[in-house]
Amino acid sequence: MYITATIALALLLQAPAPAKASIEGRVVRAGTNDPIARVEVIARRDDGSRALPPVTTDAQGHFAIKNLDPGLYNLEADRNGFGRQRYGQRKPRGPATELNLAAGQELKDLVFRLIPAGAISGRITDETGEPLLGFNIGIEETVYWDSGARHFQAVKTATTDDRGEYRVFMLPPGRYYMKAAPFFAGVLEKGLINPNYVATYYPGVPDSANAAAIDLDPGAEVGGIDLVLRRQQLFSIHGRLVDSRTGKPPRFAPRFRVAPPRFRRSSTRRW
Repeated sequence: MYITATIALALLLQAPAPAKASIEGRVVRAGTNDPIARVEVIARRDDGSRALPPVTTDAQGHFAIKNLDPGLYNLEADRNGFGRQRYGQRKPRGPATELNLAAGQELKDLVFRLIPAGAISGRITDETGEPLLGFNIGIEETVYWDSGARHFQAVKTATTDDRGEYRVFMLPPGRYYMKAAPFFAGVLEKGLINPNYVATYYPGVPDSANAAAIDLDPGAEVGGIDLVLRRQQLFSIHGRLVDSRTGKPPRFAPRFRVAPPRFRRSSTRRW
């Protein structure tokens, strides 16, 4: 029995390793056949193992990834002006195409089409035309819960400068909404922002249901998304919780205070 196991192990060690596979192709601008140079292309195993070092496209957009073990792979490409994208995606966050490589397979002439990113910019001022510094700008998109309820979720954020200007870039094409609100506590404490402002959606409404959509095409620069914010009288609500059975505060029920609303980035799950 020991001799048989030893022989089997020896034969296994002598067996040749599976031949390596490779992937070659070009990266082009979506909607055209224009090659894109200096794109980082990464091959990731579907089993979650560590990705191979990235390769970079040449002046003709050509890339070659060699010495790949057989198995399922996802290709990712990343370049300034386009953002990270997976092979086979026809829209941002859409499904990608997996590549199933056999031992020794040489996959050639693959075409990776990158979608250009865009930007949204504008200016935030008060009712007198003074620029508002340090306001948080949220570029949001519509998502839906399982219940069908509509919800806005931040995609990217920026902060207004001393001229009240902002620019949110590296945005994939899509339909967005813009919201401005005081955000940084340190700026508020220094008195650079009057706290009597509330979150406001473009074109100047407090309710997301009435917000205007901003359609961003691939590679587009949408400017002039401006807002004029007006001071409002805000209130705070103080109180405490009482157990109806005893008339006393329940255990572990501290006093509460509802402060004026402030914008917070959403941490909800995308569906």
